[in-house]
Amino acid sequence: MKNVIKKIAAVAMAFTMLGTGTAITETIAPKTNNSIVASAASYAPTCKHSGSTYKTYSAWWYIGGVEQNIISFPVYERYVYTRCSKCGYVLYTTVEYKFK
Repeated sequence: MKNVIKKIAAVAMAFTMLGTGTAITETIAPKTNNSIVASAASYAPTCKHSGSTYKTYSAWWYIGGVEQNIISFPVYERYVYTRCSKCGYVLYTTVEYKFK
């Protein structure tokens, strides 16, 4: 139970630090890319091709806000699909998060 609480606290602290960093970078360099990429691979057992792949992107979706020192930063996410170049099958999906 203590390990779970430690992990939750670590994630909360990371988001707090990210929110603070976002506020600083928005002031210093407003055109920087503030994206976080989290990926979970689930490889397709039906595609037997090897070789090149290509990516397709979904639109950015608003998923909520992160509040930092009374200021709320909007959070957006989109899905990046990596597909097989020969059959177009989705090999795995990556989720990107962006704080504006």
